[in-house]
Amino acid sequence: MTDTTANSVANVNSVALSARQSASAVTIPDYDRSRLEDIGFLSAMTMVTMCNYAQTGHFGGPLAYTPYTIATHLIGPELGGLSYDYRRPKHPYADKFLLAGGHNVPVLYALWILMGEALERKHAETGDDRYAADPESRMMSIDALGFRRGKGALSSLLREHDLEDHPLMAQAKIRGIRSLSGHAETTDLTNDVNGGPSGIGVATASGKAAFWDMVGAPETLKVLAIEGEFALTSGHAQEMKTQAVAQRVGKRLRLLLSYNNAGIDDELIGGVVNSDFESYKLEDQWASYGWNVLTIEDGNDYDQVVAALKTMEDWDRSDDRPMIVIGRTVKGWWPAAAEGNIPGYGEQVVSYQSHPYAFPMNGDYYQSLASTFEERFGVRFDGIRDGVVSDGRERLLQFKHNIDVVMSVLEQNGLGDWLADRLVEIGDTVDDATP
Repeated sequence: MTDTTANSVANVNSVALSARQSASAVTIPDYDRSRLEDIGFLSAMTMVTMCNYAQTGHFGGPLAYTPYTIATHLIGPELGGLSYDYRRPKHPYADKFLLAGGHNVPVLYALWILMGEALERKHAETGDDRYAADPESRMMSIDALGFRRGKGALSSLLREHDLEDHPLMAQAKIRGIRSLSGHAETTDLTNDVNGGPSGIGVATASGKAAFWDMVGAPETLKVLAIEGEFALTSGHAQEMKTQAVAQRVGKRLRLLLSYNNAGIDDELIGGVVNSDFESYKLEDQWASYGWNVLTIEDGNDYDQVVAALKTMEDWDRSDDRPMIVIGRTVKGWWPAAAEGNIPGYGEQVVSYQSHPYAFPMNGDYYQSLASTFEERFGVRFDGIRDGVVSDGRERLLQFKHNIDVVMSVLEQNGLGDWLADRLVEIGDTVDDATP
């Protein structure tokens, strides 16, 4: 028999992806940008102050998430932000927000504290119950002392330091101090997932969206999740990619990816993945799974974030593809940084080097960040230029005093009134009669 395979020829194809992009100019309506920027600055300062006195916590990641978090919570559902009611957390007919990157929860703690303070001040001033929020659920400035402390330790913290009756600690008499864990290990207020380790929290996103489809929920209800690029390489995330497409959840599921190419101790591209692998592109990966992929150049720019959220909100509902925005962010972002430098200090600490809070108490870097806040808002922090506070009682007093300095900015230029009114306005979009 003749050997017919000796000179046979077969084709083998080499495949490379090449992303095709089409730019769309999005007209951005007024969304009180300056107010969002101010609340973002207050949130960032609250967060780093908690880290400074706790001498622990995640630093760079939560800062990178700040504009995403502020915009989703404050621009309102008509522009693609969340529909929720801070006064009635876990309302069954509110949008579902997932801070899937659990170690980034300090940015939410900071925002929730500001929200609670704004509502309480407005309620005390006006007596209007529209601003009333149950202290058992809302957060207060005293809760900053609970950052990275357990419930047991907090039950005796003030007593052990003879501070139970100190005026600065008066809020603790209302319901004690809330324990704020290092990861999103609770589903407080607007967060609807136990973020835990990277990649875990986002795994539930497609199921939540599909459930609403199955029960016939209104098309306006959505699931909005925020996560980073490293976590979205995990097995849980890969499964979620496929599930969301198979379940045809469309724009009910919206994912914001914070892409800063920085993990805990390495870069993704150029570190874990060799930079010579030019075809390793996040946009191509998600598009190849069938997702509707949007990109923005700067995920720390409020205009670009709002434009992306509005684009998703206005997208055709008949398109069954889930949606993702990939925005480039800076791990270690700071609102007053300029060209990679902190004014009066020098080079900004960014990338994976910024992952942990690794600065001494009241050290040079914290002072430089605080100085930009002082200059912007005309306030002054107490004792931060006097070095480490070794006495436990004095540390707690300085901690609470300086958190209150941040909160005092709510009294400037109607900022707190604006925030309280905005929360009531957004809260009233939640429909109790939704079937």
